[in-house]
Amino acid sequence: MASLEALHGPLGRASTRLADLVDDAISQYEEAQLKAYEAAAVEVLAFVRPRTNRFAKHGADFEDRAFLGEVIEQRLAAVTAQCESRLCQTVRDELNAPAQELGIDFDSLDRRIQGVVTPTMARFAGFQDGVLAGEALRRFFEEDLPHAELAKEPLAEALATGRVHPRERLRPALRDVVMGLADALEQERLEAMVEVQREAERLRDRVYEPLRALKEVLEELAD
Repeated sequence: MASLEALHGPLGRASTRLADLVDDAISQYEEAQLKAYEAAAVEVLAFVRPRTNRFAKHGADFEDRAFLGEVIEQRLAAVTAQCESRLCQTVRDELNAPAQELGIDFDSLDRRIQGVVTPTMARFAGFQDGVLAGEALRRFFEEDLPHAELAKEPLAEALATGRVHPRERLRPALRDVVMGLADALEQERLEAMVEVQREAERLRDRVYEPLRALKEVLEELAD
């Protein structure tokens, strides 16, 4: 019981730290996301510069558009996977000690973390892919590229205008599910304390009460 009571403080502090871990993960995601668009801009230069003398009003060939879309999707998928892996690791490090106190082993905790982080990241990635395939690439090729300066920085900036901002769309969802893990552990702590109390009451009824009654009988016989 004492160890369960002592977990209240650490779990409360863990909830606050988990929010900070999500913010750190989002900052890293944003930085890597922008680097992905810079890499995509390099690819644009590779297929546009050799053909500037016949560059059409609406941008590059269909194959170039498809290729660039695939490049961006792959790089953003790698960014998402890296963010997910790092976040799961830091959350495990934060929650492992209190989870162990509650009898939750490392593998079970890992499954819980991945069970909430992975779907959240997947939903964001799916939305991001949809925006890219729908409007973002079309606007870049038809509106931005024909008039853009053929240099990495301006092209990357033009590509990034169509990005989905993780701070706006991913951060709130990740905060909810990650901080919810600490809330779930706190609920399990409370339930465990109730069960300990119930077991103490059952022990009293099964053992101590019969012993007390026996003591009274023996005292009467002795008198």
